[in-house]
Amino acid sequence: MVDDRQGTNRGKTTMLNRVMIGLALLGLSVAGLRADKSPEPPVATPKVRALKATRPLFKQLGGKNKVMVAKTAAELDKLLGKVLATELGKQVKFATEQVVIVSYQTSGPTFGILKHEVKGKDKKTVEFYVQEPKGVPRGQALKLGLEYFAVTKGTPVKYAGTK
Repeated sequence: MVDDRQGTNRGKTTMLNRVMIGLALLGLSVAGLRADKSPEPPVATPKVRALKATRPLFKQLGGKNKVMVAKTAAELDKLLGKVLATELGKQVKFATEQVVIVSYQTSGPTFGILKHEVKGKDKKTVEFYVQEPKGVPRGQALKLGLEYFAVTKGTPVKYAGTK
């Protein structure tokens, strides 16, 4: 005589095994999806720091409303001359930084202030601008500005005028 209980239990065991295998496969596929969507590494924000110059070249370069970039000591020497290039070059690591020369103008008194911010959808471009004071009568004098910065090498820079 055939025992019906053994057949029923065998069917339940087979069904349970199939369900367990299916859940295991589902878990592996979900884990695989999560592994593919690893977080992207954060984008490094460019570093900007001011450089000090004892003899800026206001007369030759100031007030032009533009930025100039020197990626090497030789380029800096060509733009500024030997004395000033040597002074600024001592403050910069050309392996990882470039020198940005910002030439600007503003009127006053209560002159505008040169500022910068990192912009762009990838947060990689450094934009320099003059922040003008609001609601103050000005225009009696013109200030020619020239400032020097060390910026992370390869960073795009631009001059955005006044804001």
